[in-house]
Amino acid sequence: MHDPTPANSDLCEARGSHRLFFALWPDDATRVAIAAAAARLRIRAHGGRWTAVDRYHLTLQFLGTWSQLPDSLVHAACTAAAGVRAPGFSITLDCIGSFRTRSHLWWLGCQRPEPLLRLREVLMGALENQGVPAAPAAFVPHVSLVRGARRPPPRDAGIVPIVWPVHGFALIHSESGARDAYRVLDNWPLASG
Repeated sequence: MHDPTPANSDLCEARGSHRLFFALWPDDATRVAIAAAAARLRIRAHGGRWTAVDRYHLTLQFLGTWSQLPDSLVHAACTAAAGVRAPGFSITLDCIGSFRTRSHLWWLGCQRPEPLLRLREVLMGALENQGVPAAPAAFVPHVSLVRGARRPPPRDAGIVPIVWPVHGFALIHSESGARDAYRVLDNWPLASG
């Protein structure tokens, strides 16, 4: 079986790190709409690193960070995902928020619609059945826009709601180093109708 223990974060930074997570991956029209919203906000950000358009996603479940990505973990995660049965749905990105650490991370978010929560719940159960560690954490559905902003986002941002049709979900591998590339390892459709 796989080693579920994430690597020491200091080692990951020194030798590169591999992050693995399940996410909603937007279609082209949704990605363009998110980019347009980000462009309208950019003039009000006061610093920070803007997320590249090809990296927009909504994390369903983070699986961890490793110095070397365990093949057995990827296999178990894919097996779990293949067993997920849930209908497609839509979410509406209609609010802006931020997480604060040393600086602000701005994001576009949505309410917690029941179909999204149900998909995540079914995925968590499938991961548990495969022995994949997926610690429950507070779930704030969001798409990251900018990291390192010097202040929180404006309350009067005037976000134009973005309807995102969700037809499936994906397993994403993010590797630090070569421009922190994101790679879709596999994706799984949701039932139509």
